[in-house]
Amino acid sequence: MNLRRVSGLLSIVVFPLLVSCAATMSLDEAKKVTVAAPRQSFVPPPRKADDIYALLNKKQIYQSKSTEDYLKKAAMPIPAGADDSKLKIFYETRGMAFYHLGRYMEALADLRKAYVYFQTAKGRRNVLVINLSFLEAEVGNFKAAVKILEDEIPQNMYPWGAYSHLTRIYARTGDIESARRMNSRCREVCDEFRQRNPRAVERNRHCEAALNRSDGFVLQAEGKFEQAEVHLRKFADYGASMLDTEPHHAVGMRISLIVNLIQQGKLLEAEVEARKALDQSLDLMGSDSVLTGKILIQFVNILRRQDRLEEADIISNETLRILEVSGISPDSDVVCSARNARGNLLFARGRYGEAMKIYDRAKGDMRDNQLLYERFFTRNLNMIVSLVKAGRSGEALPLASATLEKNRRMYGAESYAAAEALGIRAMAQSSLKNHEAAWRDFSSALPALRRRNLGQMTNPDRKNRVILIYESYLDFLSAVRGTKLAARLGINADAVSYQVMSLLTGHSLSVAVGETTARAAAAYDPELADLVRKEQDAQKEITVLRENIADILVAPEDDQAARGLKESQARIDALTRARTSLGEEIKKRFPKYADYINPPLPTVELTQRNLRPREALLAVYTADDRTFIWAIPKSGPAAFAVSPMGRKDLTLRVEQLRRSLDSRPTVLGDIPDYDLAAAYDLYRRIFKPVEGALASATDILAIVRGPLSQLPLAVLPASPPSRASDGNLLFSRYRKTDWLIRKVSVTMLPSVSALVTLRSLPAGDPARKAFAGFGDPVFNAAQLAASGAREARRKTQLSSRGAKLRIRGVRVTGKGYIDSKQPNSLTLVDLNRLPDTAAEIADIAKALNADPGRDTFLGKGASERNVKTADLSDRRVVAFATHALVPGDLDGLEEPALALSAPSVTGSPEDGLLTMGEIMTLRLNADWVVLSACNTGASEGGGGEALTGLGRAFFYAGTRSVLASMWPVETTSARRLVADIFKYQQADAGLSRARALNKAMTGLIDDAVFIDGATGKVAASYAHPLFWAPFVMAGDPGK
Repeated sequence: MNLRRVSGLLSIVVFPLLVSCAATMSLDEAKKVTVAAPRQSFVPPPRKADDIYALLNKKQIYQSKSTEDYLKKAAMPIPAGADDSKLKIFYETRGMAFYHLGRYMEALADLRKAYVYFQTAKGRRNVLVINLSFLEAEVGNFKAAVKILEDEIPQNMYPWGAYSHLTRIYARTGDIESARRMNSRCREVCDEFRQRNPRAVERNRHCEAALNRSDGFVLQAEGKFEQAEVHLRKFADYGASMLDTEPHHAVGMRISLIVNLIQQGKLLEAEVEARKALDQSLDLMGSDSVLTGKILIQFVNILRRQDRLEEADIISNETLRILEVSGISPDSDVVCSARNARGNLLFARGRYGEAMKIYDRAKGDMRDNQLLYERFFTRNLNMIVSLVKAGRSGEALPLASATLEKNRRMYGAESYAAAEALGIRAMAQSSLKNHEAAWRDFSSALPALRRRNLGQMTNPDRKNRVILIYESYLDFLSAVRGTKLAARLGINADAVSYQVMSLLTGHSLSVAVGETTARAAAAYDPELADLVRKEQDAQKEITVLRENIADILVAPEDDQAARGLKESQARIDALTRARTSLGEEIKKRFPKYADYINPPLPTVELTQRNLRPREALLAVYTADDRTFIWAIPKSGPAAFAVSPMGRKDLTLRVEQLRRSLDSRPTVLGDIPDYDLAAAYDLYRRIFKPVEGALASATDILAIVRGPLSQLPLAVLPASPPSRASDGNLLFSRYRKTDWLIRKVSVTMLPSVSALVTLRSLPAGDPARKAFAGFGDPVFNAAQLAASGAREARRKTQLSSRGAKLRIRGVRVTGKGYIDSKQPNSLTLVDLNRLPDTAAEIADIAKALNADPGRDTFLGKGASERNVKTADLSDRRVVAFATHALVPGDLDGLEEPALALSAPSVTGSPEDGLLTMGEIMTLRLNADWVVLSACNTGASEGGGGEALTGLGRAFFYAGTRSVLASMWPVETTSARRLVADIFKYQQADAGLSRARALNKAMTGLIDDAVFIDGATGKVAASYAHPLFWAPFVMAGDPGK
C-alpha cells in the first residue's frame, strides 16, 4: 500500500526508504543502526465510524465555495495587453487553482510561465518559488525542483522555507546527507533570525514551523519515526493557526502527522488525528471538497490496516463520490490515490472482479498522466493478483514477470520482494495450467517467503498477497497430485502441502496483533526487548526505503535521483546486515522467542514423532473455493484430501448450525432444534475423505483455520442421525446421537509448531498449588453498589419449555450488543457483569480442594493488578470467568483481551484489560488455563482470533492447555461441566485433560437434566449441544 499522499503544498510527503542482500555486520554495529523514542498516551477514538458517516451526511449541505472559486479561476482567459507583473499574477493564480483542482500538469505549466515573468516582475517571491519547486518534485523533476530553490535562496530574506523544502526533496529522493545539510542550514538561518529579531513573533513562529518540518523530514528519512512524530505534531499545531487563511495547507500539515503515525503502526493515534483533520475540513470547506477527500483517503488506509474493512468500504465509496462532485480532474493525484485505495480495499475483501473495474477505470483516465499511473498502479501487486483471481491470468503473467525482473534488479535475486513477485507469477502460471513453470516458480519462491512469518507482517496487503500465493500453491499441489508430471518432477504433493498449511496456520489472524505481541513476548528480558525493537525498527525503515526507490525509478532520470538511489540502496544494505545480525543473536540467545516469531517448518515425520500412541492430527484449512484436509496418524501413511466447500459455502453452513447454539434464549422453548442432518453432512465432507488415517485414533488434535473454527468439532455426528423424538423429556432425542466425542476426544491446536513446543515442555512440579481463579469482575460503580442485592433477585423459574434460563457470556452491554453495529462507542465500564461466575470459580476451587480465601479473586478483587502481582507460576489451574474481547469490541482495543474490574472500581492505574501482549509477559507453569464465560467464538470471525490469539499468548506464558467457551453458556450446566472436569482428574490421576473433558460432556448428555427452579421438576435433558458443547480445549491434551 502506498501511504504517501499529496496533501497540499506545505504538506509532508512520507519518505519511503528500502532492502537488499549483503554481508552480516557485527552485533555492536547492528545495535547502532536504529534508534527509537517512547510512545505517548492518548484518548482512543470510538470503536466504530458511524459518527463519521453522520458528519458527512450532515455537512453535505455545505457546498465548497472554494472549489467553485477554483473552477472560476481555472477558466480565466489570459488578460489582453497585460504587463509582466500582471501576467505573473495571472499565471500564478490560475496555476494554483489548477493545483487545488488536482490538475497538476496544467498547474505546473502555468507556474512555470509565472516563474518566467517573475524574473522581471515585482511581487511575492518565496511563495511562487516554493510552490513551483513542490510541483516539479511531485512530477519527478527533482533536479529542476532543487535548482529553483537554490537560485532563490540568495535573494530571499526568509530562506528557511526554501531550506525546509530542499530538505524534503533530498529526503524523498534518498539523498540523506544532502537532506541533513539542508536541515542544518535551515536551523542556522532560523537561529540567526531569532537572535536578530526576537520581537518578530509571527515570523519566528513561521520559522519554527519550517524547522520542525525540516527536522521531521530528516528523522523520518533516517527511520526515526517516533522522533519525527514529535516535530510533526508541532508542525500540525502550527497549522491550526492557518485554518481560516490557508485551510489546504493547515489540514495538510495534520495529514503529514497522520501519515507518520500510519508508518509507525500507531493506527489509533492516526485515527484520532484524521478525525481532527476531517472535522476541520468539513467546517471550512464542506463535505464535497477535495480537501475532505484527501483526508478520507487516509481514513480508509487506517481502517484497512485495522481490519475494519466494512467501514472502510463505505468511506472509500463516499470518497470517490465526493471527488467526483468536487470537479477535480479524474487524472489528478488525489483521484488516483482514492481509486488506488478503493481497489486495494476491494482486493482485501476478496472482491477481485470489482477491484479490477476500479483499476481498469484508473488506467483509462490516466492516459495523459502516465507518471502517476506508473507510481500508483503498474507496480501495484494487488492489481496483478486481482487479475489472476478475476480470471485474467494472461494479462497478469507479463506484469508479474516485469515486476520480478525489476525487483531482482532493485533488491537482489534472493530478496523477499523478488520472491513475492515470483510467487505471484507462479499463481498466474498455475491458473494458466502451465504446471511445470508454476512448479519452478513456487518451489523457488517458498524458501525466501517463509523467512518472514505471516504473523509478523505489519502490511495487510503483503500479508493477503502471501496468503493467496500459499493458497494457490495448495491448489496447484492438489491439481498435480498423483499425475505423471508430479512423478517426473519428484513432487511430493502431500508432504509439501502439509508444510504450506503450517505456514498458513502458524500465525495470528490479525495484522494489528503481530508486532505488539512480538515485543510483549520479549518483554521479560530487557536486552531481548531492545534487540527486538531495533530489528523491528530496521524493518520499518526498509519498508519505507523500498517505496522511495520505487518512486525514484518511475521519475525522469536526473543526477539528483541517481545520487538518492545509490544512497538508499547503501542504506538498505546496512539495514539488511543489521537485521541479519540481530536475528542471529536473538536466535542464539533466545531460542524460545525465535521459534515463536518464526517457527521451524514441520514435516509429517516430525509431527508423528510428537504424537502419542492413538493420537492423530487433523488439519483443516479453507480457502476461497475449497477446503484442504490433512490427517496424520501416530504411525502409518498420512492422508490429504480436498473438499469443494469454499469459504462462503462453509461460512453459511457453520452459521446455520451456530444459530441453534448461540440463540440467546430466555426460556427452553427459545432454543432452536439442532440440525443433525446438516451437522453430519459437514462431518462427511471433512472426516470421511481422511477417515483411514484417523481409524485407530482415540484422541484427535485439530488445527482449524477458516469458518469451521467457529464450531466445536464435538457437535458433529459421526454417523447418519436417526429420526428420534424427545418422548417425555425435552431434548432427550440428542442422547441417541452418535456424536464424534463418543468415539474420540478433540483438542484444538493453534499450529503444528505449537504441538512441537508443547510436547517439549517438562512436566509440571507436582508440589504446585492447585488453583488461582479470577471471576465476576465489576465494571462500574453502580454494579459495585448493587453487588449485595444480586443474590436476592432470583429469576422466576417456569416449567418445561417455559422454564427460565440463566445465560451468561452474552456479549451485551448497557448500550446494546457488542457484536452489533451499534453502539458507536463502548468502553470497559459499559460491560455487563456475568451472573454466577463467582459461583463457578468457587465450584472449581472446591473440586480442586483449593483455599477460597487465598486462591480466588472475585468481584472488585478480579483486577488486572492482582493478576499481574500474584505468583501464578506455582498453580496447576488458573481460571478467568469473564468476557473475552477482540479488537474493535471496545474503543481503542487493538488486540484480544480479557475484561477485568475497571480502574474506576479498583482505584489502580491499570486499564482493566488484560491484553494478549500482557498475557505473554505472565509467568505460568499451569496444566490448565480456563476461560469460562468468555464466549470466544461470538464475534463475526473474531472468535477464532480470540481463541487463537489468547491461546497462543497463554501457551507462550507457560500453560499446557486452555479451556474456553465458544458461545454464551447456560450457567448451571456450565458450572457442572467445568467442575466435573476437575473432579474426574482429581479422582483419576491417569486421566488426560482431553478425556476428562470428554467424560464431563458425555455425562451431561447421558445423565444430567435441567431442573425447573420454580417447581423443582425435571424440565429437560442437557443433551442439546447448547448445554454440553460450548467448551473447547486447546493445547496439549495431556497424558
